[in-house]
Amino acid sequence: MIKSTRLVAVGDRIFLRHPGVIHEHWKAAALTNGFEIICRVRDKDHLVIECHKCDERSIKRRSVVVDHTPDCRPCIERRRRANAQAVGAQYLGIDPEQGRKIGRIELSCGHIVSRAHIRVQQAAEGGHKLGCEVCREARYGEEADAVGWMLAGNPDNGQLGYRRYEHDCGHRQDAAIANVYWGALDCGRCSQTYLSKPSAIYLFAIDVPDKPMLKLGYSHNPRRRLRYQLGIPKDVATRILRVVAMPTGQDAEREETAAHRALRRDHPVWVMAPEDYHAWINTKGEIYNAAAQAAIEAMLDKIEGRYRDDP
Repeated sequence: MIKSTRLVAVGDRIFLRHPGVIHEHWKAAALTNGFEIICRVRDKDHLVIECHKCDERSIKRRSVVVDHTPDCRPCIERRRRANAQAVGAQYLGIDPEQGRKIGRIELSCGHIVSRAHIRVQQAAEGGHKLGCEVCREARYGEEADAVGWMLAGNPDNGQLGYRRYEHDCGHRQDAAIANVYWGALDCGRCSQTYLSKPSAIYLFAIDVPDKPMLKLGYSHNPRRRLRYQLGIPKDVATRILRVVAMPTGQDAEREETAAHRALRRDHPVWVMAPEDYHAWINTKGEIYNAAAQAAIEAMLDKIEGRYRDDP
C-alpha cells in the first residue's frame, strides 16, 4: 500500500509525483474520453490517468490526453483476448517482428499465426474466418492426393489461387486449386482428353420460382457443372436427378446429342425457349419443362442399359 502522497502506483511500478497544477480543461478532456487524471509524473508533460472501465492506470503525454483520444492498454489487451476467444483462438500478444498492429494468435488447431488485430476483430464479429496456412496447405495436399497428384509448393506463375502440382507420372505443372478440388486437372504429359476419359450424362432439376425446369447434358463432373459452371443464382434450389456413367466423353456426347434430337422431334412442347431461362442459367439450350422428366428418365434407362456391364 502506498502511504506517501508523493508516490503513485501505475501497474506494478511506483513513480514520484511531479508538482504542478492539473487544469480543469485537462480534467474535462480526460473525462470526455473515459479517464480521470490522477497526477503529473516524471515531468511536466506526462500525466497518470485512470480508466473508468477497468480502473487501470497508465502514463500518457499531456498533449495526448488533452488534444487527442488516449487509449487504455489493459482494455485493449482484454478486447484482443476476447476477440480471439470468440473464434476459438488464444491471443499471445503483439508480434515483436511485425509491429503493434499485428498479434500472435494460437488457433484452435494448435498452430500459431500472426494476424492483424483488426482482422481478428472482424472474424469475431462474423465477417470472416481465421484460416490456418499450415492446415490449409495440408488440405490442398489431401485434395491433390485424392485425384492422383501431389502438392509440390507455390506456383511458378505466381498467380493467386494456384499451386504447383506433381502428377503420378512425375510431370509438374501449375493449376488452380479449385480445379484440383473438383478433379478437373489434366496432366500435360499423359492425360486423356475429355473425349477419351470417363464421363456421365446428367439430368438436373432447377427449381426456378413458378417455372421449374430440367437440364439434360454431359460432363465428367456433374456436381461441379451444376453449381459452378451454369451461373445459377445461389438462392435457386437445384437437384441432381440422375447421373448415368459413360465409358468415355465421346460416348456421352453421342448419346446426349441423340436424346436432344429425339426430344425436339417428338416433344417440342417441352423445349423451353431461351427467353424463359436466360435470366436463371447461362446456357443456350438443353433446357426442358419439368413435365418432361418421366420421358427423359425413360431415355436414360435405355442408355444405361446399353452400357451396363454384362453380369
